[in-house]
Amino acid sequence: MNESDQPQQPGQFPPSPEQPPQPQQPPPQQPAQGYPPQQGYPPPQQGYQQPPQGYPPQGYPPQGYAPQPYAPQPWALQPMLPAALVGKQFADYGQRVAAYLIDFVMTITLIGYHANFILMGRSGERNGQTLGKQVLNIRVFREDGQPVTIGFALLRDFVVRFLLFGFIGIFLIGLPGLVDLLWPLWDERNQTLHDKIVSSYVIKADTPPMAAPA
Repeated sequence: MNESDQPQQPGQFPPSPEQPPQPQQPPPQQPAQGYPPQQGYPPPQQGYQQPPQGYPPQGYPPQGYAPQPYAPQPWALQPMLPAALVGKQFADYGQRVAAYLIDFVMTITLIGYHANFILMGRSGERNGQTLGKQVLNIRVFREDGQPVTIGFALLRDFVVRFLLFGFIGIFLIGLPGLVDLLWPLWDERNQTLHDKIVSSYVIKADTPPMAAPA
């Protein structure tokens, strides 16, 4: 006799027929370690989205707006002048050559040669002027703004200009002296090489130099 044919006792339920096994669901994916699960964010939208009414498409300027032309900015570095040279004007090359010729005539005599150093060491508005520079209204100006002394005049015109570029330049067929004389033609500050060595300039004599410190 089968179990199904047996009489059921009171309080018992008939056995349920055998059910087929349920497919197992994959376990829920765990978020990457260190990153909390993102909730509440809508999925990214795919494809082209129509912009809201009244707004231009992406990448286009709004209506009535004229794009400004691109103006390239100057990138070249501008030369910085020393503070003492602000407002000063450099002497022209012609003025320097004319003053040099006048001073050269003075150097024919020994007294005239030494007189130029003394003249450059004068105080006041004639400071830094030889006889030739005084005629052309130009003068030597130091980069630090201090007055030209007799010692500075000897260093600039005798040691550097005469001995270094003149006397030693004789062994190089006089080329150093010639280059020194022509250098202001392409120098933006109209300096000679002996000016650059001693940090001096030749400017137009429009204002007196700074007073010497007490």
